[in-house]
Amino acid sequence: MTADDRSSGESTPTPAPDPPASPLPGFLVRRPLLGVALGAAAISFAPVFVRAIDPRALGPTAIGLHRTALGAVVLALLALARGESLRPSRRVLLFTALAGALFAGDLFVWHRSILRVGAGMATILGNTQVIWVALAGALFLGERLARRFVLAV
Repeated sequence: MTADDRSSGESTPTPAPDPPASPLPGFLVRRPLLGVALGAAAISFAPVFVRAIDPRALGPTAIGLHRTALGAVVLALLALARGESLRPSRRVLLFTALAGALFAGDLFVWHRSILRVGAGMATILGNTQVIWVALAGALFLGERLARRFVLAV
């Protein structure tokens, strides 16, 4: 900015910083729906694999531990590749630990239900959580259920 620009009150806009480079393969960056489809296909096999593993060799709790440990390693590598900090604040760490404990409970129950009622039924039962969370929000937090939600359920 020159002295003339300052005196006239004009300013040049500051360009936005470039977004961080994605650690994902280029074909997934250019086609995000393909990435979503691949992710959905990959996660769809999780209950099938849980059911296929002999529970005497590796129980449902150990399977959940291995799944989350593998996921944590992959997420840490992605964060490092993006140059992100792996040192959260105490508040973030507290909420992360709470979310992790709730997710561990979810996997604990889901993996056991896969062995008891089968992969398909366990997954359907687990996915009813959307309904239960919405109802809990309405009952305990006074949230209003949208008409679209009621019609969808």
